This record gives sequence, C-alpha cells and structure tokens, in this order.
Amino acid sequence: MLKIRCMKALYLLLIVLLFSSCKEDTINPLSNYLSTIGKTPIKFEVGNITTSGIEYGGSLSLLKEEIYYTKASSDFSTRNILVSKFNKDSFGSPKEVEFGGVIFNNASDIRISENGNTVYFKMRGHIQNDSLRRDGNIWKSKKVGEVWGQAQMLPKEINSKLDEFYPAITNSKNLYFSRELKDTSYDIYVSRYENGLYQEAERLPGYINTNLLESDAYIAPDESYMIFVRMYADDGLGVSDLYISFKENDVWSQPKNMTSLNSPGVDGSPFVTSDGKYLFFTSTRDSDRPEVFDGHLDIYVTKFNIEDWK
Repeated sequence: MLKIRCMKALYLLLIVLLFSSCKEDTINPLSNYLSTIGKTPIKFEVGNITTSGIEYGGSLSLLKEEIYYTKASSDFSTRNILVSKFNKDSFGSPKEVEFGGVIFNNASDIRISENGNTVYFKMRGHIQNDSLRRDGNIWKSKKVGEVWGQAQMLPKEINSKLDEFYPAITNSKNLYFSRELKDTSYDIYVSRYENGLYQEAERLPGYINTNLLESDAYIAPDESYMIFVRMYADDGLGVSDLYISFKENDVWSQPKNMTSLNSPGVDGSPFVTSDGKYLFFTSTRDSDRPEVFDGHLDIYVTKFNIEDWK
C-alpha cells in the first residue's frame, strides 16, 4: 500500500512539474520586457538603441521580436536603417539592414507591417534609368526566409518628383504617406489599393492638412484612428506635437492634441505596436533647450490604450 501511495505521489509531482514547465514555455519574454513600461514616456534602450546621437522612427514587430529605426549623421547627410533583435531578456546590438544584400546610406522612415514580413521606407535616388533624380520616394521590401529581398520602388501613383516619406500600410493595403509641397509645406496623403493596383494619391482633408507642417502619420491597421505630427500649431506645446484623429463612417474627425504626451520640443514619428499596447515616438524633450535642435533625437516608448483618447 505504501508503495502504491508513493507511486501516486510521484505521478502527481511529475504532472505538476510538467504543467509548470509548459506554463513557463508559454510565457513570452518580450511581453514580459514590455510590461515594465508605464504611462510616463521613457527613452527606449538607453545606450544601445537610444544614444547621444540621432535615432528616430522606432517600428517594432512583436511577431519577429525586432525593432527597426533610423540613425542619422549629425548633419543628416547620411541616414541608415538599423535593426535590433530581442533575445531572451534584452535587445541585441543594432545592425545595419541589408535590402537584397545592399546597405543604403540614404534610407530612413521605416515602418514594418503587422505580420513582420514587409517593410516600407523612404529612400533618395537609386531610381532605375534616372540617376539624376534625388527626390525621396517610398520603397518596400519583403522577407525571403530570414533576409530582406531587393528594395522595390512603389509606383508613380504614390511617388512623384517631390519628396514622399513616412509610409504607413493598412489591412486594406491602403498606403498613407507624407509629401512635401512648396505651397502647403508637408501634407498627409493616401493611395487607396483597389483591384490590385494603387490609385492616384489623395490629400487628406484641410482640417487634417493645414498650412502648417503635417507629417509622420501612424495609421491603425483597421484605419480606425491615426496619430500624426503638426508643427508650430497655436494649440501646440512645442516645436511639433502629436495629434490624434478618429475615423467614423469613412470621415476623419477633427484632430486633438495629445497634450499629456507632448513636450516643449520636437515630438514625432509615432508608431503603435500591433497589440495596441505601446506607443513609440521620437522626442527632444531631454535636451537642455528642447525647442532648439541640439544634434540628437531620442526614441521614447509609453504604455498606450486607444480608449483613453476617445
């Protein structure tokens, strides 16, 4: 009888250990890492990703567990796209990203798709059969296994001979981006994807695009809301501020300043993780004089809940 009891106890112990092991295996280390982030914006990965230089535009893939961003030289003459992969409990040393085996020194503004298999970014030059063109255009690349394929420039319905930048793709494959114009500074556009083709880009309404600079739009995958940047606004706190607008019945609402997140300096490049829980953005708020660009930009992150902004 004692032997049977001992065997039952051992059996139960093995079941408990197996259950515990399975439970530990289901815990996502990246989720644990991010769960320490609160509602007060903090610099992301200080000394590793955010340094004393110029880093901006963080775009994080939860599925691939890697963050992409731009690092620029002090005079912005060169810009490179970097990636840092999460491993066990921390992000690794950033590495320059190759597209089709090539590292470009004039690529920036990268955004990664929700499934982590496609990136969209801005790049100057490299236009086939037109080596003299130096305007910025929107490009994309798809992952082939564990590497990025050759960069492909998007069609003329999106890319004009003006500057286009900060792309944002949606579930419907509509592509939002910014364009620079002499008369209205920077404005936000959308190219709708219909019948397998991008349509001629449309400028968003005048209450979104004013005579000020509007740019860097993050668009929710379902297009239910967007967060974008407006510069030198009367209701702004700083040089540039984050604004939010909601879409109802296919109409964007009047933008609202995201006051609690903004600072006296530059705030821009918003990106929300695919689970909707974290907002990455770029800021100069830690500068001695935030309103004056002093040669660095930092990547910040904060806990985010869209319900708090409705």
